[in-house]
Amino acid sequence: MDQSINKMYQHQDGGVYTALYIATSTVDGTSQMMVYKHVAPFEQKIWARPMSEWTPQRFREISATEYNELLRKPTAEFQAEITARKAERQSTKLTI
Repeated sequence: MDQSINKMYQHQDGGVYTALYIATSTVDGTSQMMVYKHVAPFEQKIWARPMSEWTPQRFREISATEYNELLRKPTAEFQAEITARKAERQSTKLTI
């Protein structure tokens, strides 16, 4: 099993995720995808993204303690923080 599976991560904007599987793309039969679950603070969904996008700059592994602390945040406050971070990151992209 890959060492990144069944670990918790925080996205650069703040969302919390659990890595579930590494899958092989049906498009070319060789590209690998990270299959992960969005845990908080928005709706829980299963997502997949290319492994090339699953980088330490974008997804930071977090400890069980950090994970539990993040999940204790009030949902509306947590969502507002993430929305603000995304907007800031997008505005930075536009000015570069």
